[in-house]
Amino acid sequence: MEPKAIDIEATPDAILVKDVHTCEFRSGSLFRAVQLPKKIDPDKVKAEVKNGMLLLTADIAEPSRARKVSVKTA
Repeated sequence: MEPKAIDIEATPDAILVKDVHTCEFRSGSLFRAVQLPKKIDPDKVKAEVKNGMLLLTADIAEPSRARKVSVKTA
């Protein structure tokens, strides 16, 4: 598996892995969408290929908190 042939997209709810492969007789693409049980931070997803194995790590997103909004007079 070549890192250049892999395309990874991350959303807070899922990770999509696309692999484009070619061989002597034909070419094609393969993809896998993985729905996640908890929301993640897409900006902190890391991918590494080691010994032909793709390793993805992601941090669980901080829960969103209510914030106070001040009201201004016009």
